[in-house]
Amino acid sequence: MAEPAPELPSGKWFKFHFVTTRRGFLYIVGPYKDGNAQVMMLTAKGAGELRSNLVGPGADFSFPFGVTKLRLDKNAGADEFTFIFSPTPLMSPAFLAGEHLHELTPEEVKALEDFRAQFASDAPEIQARGDGADRRVVVLAPEPATKSGRPLIFDVRVNHR
Repeated sequence: MAEPAPELPSGKWFKFHFVTTRRGFLYIVGPYKDGNAQVMMLTAKGAGELRSNLVGPGADFSFPFGVTKLRLDKNAGADEFTFIFSPTPLMSPAFLAGEHLHELTPEEVKALEDFRAQFASDAPEIQARGDGADRRVVVLAPEPATKSGRPLIFDVRVNHR
């Protein structure tokens, strides 16, 4: 049974926090403007003041970095974010190494889905734990994927109303 998605009030400011047991590189694709477009939020070049997407083991990596936060739109709905965590830097699809805030073209969205399909057997298990401000989404990577060094691709949906 799938865990319920985290829910926040519409218009709420928030951050993602990542703590991993292994060093790796994090890439984030998220909704843009009206929610119909997807944009690279974190790439190999970082995002804003953040100059890298390198995540150290045991460190609390927050995104966005610093005082900046993400904001849900004021209309009730759901926002879906795609996360890619890789033990090595990814150069393909090319937009992963490009500029942050790059809006994905239809061809790039297809390339992302093709990339996801390559690693579908390594899809991690997603669990939500805790309540209220203590609610956390936990990603449990399958051992074959972590031992082989393959990228993990997963989505986090944030409901809001």
